[in-house]
Amino acid sequence: MMAMEKRGAGGVARRSLRGESRRWCIDTALTRDPDEHLEGDRILKEVADDLGILLWRIGRDVVLWAGTPSMQRAGLFSPEAPNRRSSRLLNIDLSDDVASAVDALAGQLAVPEKADAAILTWCCRMVARWAAEHEMHGTAVYFAQAGALCSADDPAPALETGRLALAAGQQHRAESWVRRAVALARRSAQWDVYAEAARVLGELNHRAGRLDRARALYRLAYRTTRRQSLREIGAVTAHAVFRLALESGDEAEAHVYGRLAVRACTPEHTAAPSILL
Repeated sequence: MMAMEKRGAGGVARRSLRGESRRWCIDTALTRDPDEHLEGDRILKEVADDLGILLWRIGRDVVLWAGTPSMQRAGLFSPEAPNRRSSRLLNIDLSDDVASAVDALAGQLAVPEKADAAILTWCCRMVARWAAEHEMHGTAVYFAQAGALCSADDPAPALETGRLALAAGQQHRAESWVRRAVALARRSAQWDVYAEAARVLGELNHRAGRLDRARALYRLAYRTTRRQSLREIGAVTAHAVFRLALESGDEAEAHVYGRLAVRACTPEHTAAPSILL
């Protein structure tokens, strides 16, 4: 039986065996930067006092939970750990937009063998968004990554980690997570995430000056939105091709994709002003 190996849009190899379902090779993403001396140390630098220590400890506990096989999670933390987390929470004045997520994380970790991966992921993403809104980018990346590790087969948390890493200036880490999101989304047929991940990967290549690769990824993202009727993402991806064509001096392609972007753009679209301009 002959095996055929192809390479997907994210640079991820996949193997197709005749008579069998595809077996996808999902790349492992980077979880630390070279200048990170202690895991999660940016939390301690960005978040002051006891709140920083609390977030650092809870974030590391979530990562430890994610990396532990389910059959070994009972007794993962010491019997005193839940009380310590609770007492720290009581002594810290948390804002409403993050308090519920942190409290839920502590509650889940209190009985690690019964903790729900989806709840842990959701809470970590809430903390990550709160941190990003307050320009605590290292904290945002760490919690988004912790959530992605809890739900290792879900492409959406992987994509969010990559986008936050890109916003934090962590180019290599961002690219590794977005590549992973592309492969996971393709494998699970989550086409909205796939199209957006391909577009973000195109943006990473665009910023790095790899214009041919960026153009191919942008076009792939746009074709996906057309096939799957994803109009909102389609407007952004067509606009990305338009911008790259303008930079490259390809007026014909810029004209085509500019019209496609405007046609797909609705007044309610968050990117409507930039696209229409």
